[in-house]
Amino acid sequence: MFGLVKLIKGVLNAVAEITAWVLLKFHLWVPAAFAVVFIMVCAVGGHSPVDYSDIFFGGIGLSIVASIVLMLLTARTKSNGLGLKSKKKDPPPKRIILEEHISIERHPSQTVEPQPPQKPTLSIAQSLNKYIDPPTEEPMIFASRKDPDILIYEYSTRIEVYQRRGSRVKLVEVIEKR
Repeated sequence: MFGLVKLIKGVLNAVAEITAWVLLKFHLWVPAAFAVVFIMVCAVGGHSPVDYSDIFFGGIGLSIVASIVLMLLTARTKSNGLGLKSKKKDPPPKRIILEEHISIERHPSQTVEPQPPQKPTLSIAQSLNKYIDPPTEEPMIFASRKDPDILIYEYSTRIEVYQRRGSRVKLVEVIEKR
């Protein structure tokens, strides 16, 4: 008896997961939401849904069209813009671990050369002096591949992560090397 209850519970869970996946993947939550709202409005207003079946079927038709449009837009944004999956794949980036907390990804075709530190404007220097002492050595500077506004300064004793915001640079994190 207990095994039968477990089996029924497992089947119901599987059906619920598949239903949720279909509703979300194909954007069928739009017509489902319309149907629920329509039935609730009819119930609150004391009307029979059968009396307003033409409104119901028209709304379901429009919400199905909206679901198809949403599905196509979602597929287009996840592909290369033409609605087709891109067949060209980039080689996986090499991962260079600097410390346990931070890693930089370099694409094989990308060459990263250390750059001399840029002289900050007065407002940047003033904002940085609140947090750290000015460095006495020249750091190696890396730019993040995923976010070009992230700069990583590597010193012999620490790693500093900065984020560019317009003409200003903000210190995000300092990681001490061990």
